[in-house]
Amino acid sequence: PLRSLIEMKKIVFNIVFMIASNLIFSQTSGTNNFDMPIKNGIKYNKNMINPTLSFVQENDPVLNILNQNQWTGFENAPTTTVINFSTKFKENNAFAIGLYQNKFALITNTGVVLNYAKNVRINEEDNFTFGINAAVFKSGLDKTKIIASSTDPLLANFDSNTIISLNPGINYGIGLIDIGFSVKNLAVYN
Repeated sequence: PLRSLIEMKKIVFNIVFMIASNLIFSQTSGTNNFDMPIKNGIKYNKNMINPTLSFVQENDPVLNILNQNQWTGFENAPTTTVINFSTKFKENNAFAIGLYQNKFALITNTGVVLNYAKNVRINEEDNFTFGINAAVFKSGLDKTKIIASSTDPLLANFDSNTIISLNPGINYGIGLIDIGFSVKNLAVYN
């Protein structure tokens, strides 16, 4: 009886695991969440990784243009194009605006990222910065890249989606050392 109970628990666990995996990892729509590659992001367009970085250790207005082609030579390889401007205003505020296009196989995301960061000085050397990125983008299939011998009704009726994503972040600075955290896609509205 104990052995059959253990076997039954294993079977139930495997069934629940398979259903949960299917729900988590399957995509029922041709959309992606806001996801910027971070390969060059630490130096360029860093406020898209952590929204506080439009203020932290930035003194001058910054304009960045990035075009990244991953797996060069492969058809439908991931590409990212970003134009981003960030600047401080007043004494303890910063903002940035970025336009981007991210392509991965047949899925294309095109949108704008609005950024705001606020710094609070604790004492002469310590400060706390909080910020938020609001990404508004259109995500869907690039139907010009679909090659089919006949018309697929599922693909013909497939619509793109407009998605809004909120990405908050915080940073604590001690002199020239900064420790920061950010959350990708904390709130996503489709």
